[in-house]
Amino acid sequence: MSVNTSLSQMTAWWRTKSTRDQWLLASAAGLLAVVTWWTLVWSPLQTARADTITRIARIESARSTLSALPVEIGLPSAGGVHTSSLREIVSATASARKLPIQRIEQSANQVVVEFELADFAPLMSWLETLSRDHSIRVIDAEVSRLPEPGTVSAQMTLEGP
Repeated sequence: MSVNTSLSQMTAWWRTKSTRDQWLLASAAGLLAVVTWWTLVWSPLQTARADTITRIARIESARSTLSALPVEIGLPSAGGVHTSSLREIVSATASARKLPIQRIEQSANQVVVEFELADFAPLMSWLETLSRDHSIRVIDAEVSRLPEPGTVSAQMTLEGP
């Protein structure tokens, strides 16, 4: 059965209907098309739009909360201005990792830090945190292994941004 045959049969069937029935069938077909379009196209688009607006509002709220956070916790702000001195950042982050600072001296934007008995892994992790979170670089380092496994003594010169 070809398309032309089917079309001619549908046309013949349509002509057998009265004008009132043709109007009723055309209205029903139009209503079916509108309901189908509403259900399959418009409603899902509106739901997705509303969900996107809600997600954007949550993201903007989180962004504003996070942009205020560095000032509250003493980290560098987005502009790179420090709320704490280099010495305070080094001291606070070392004590948070339970690294025993033996001596700390600051000159300009450099700090010399000395450890006598420090665990090697936390010391390296601390240096990585200083670099990643505070843009503090190691300029010079002397690390000596001690007899106790995993323990070192170290003297480091750190430079702030």
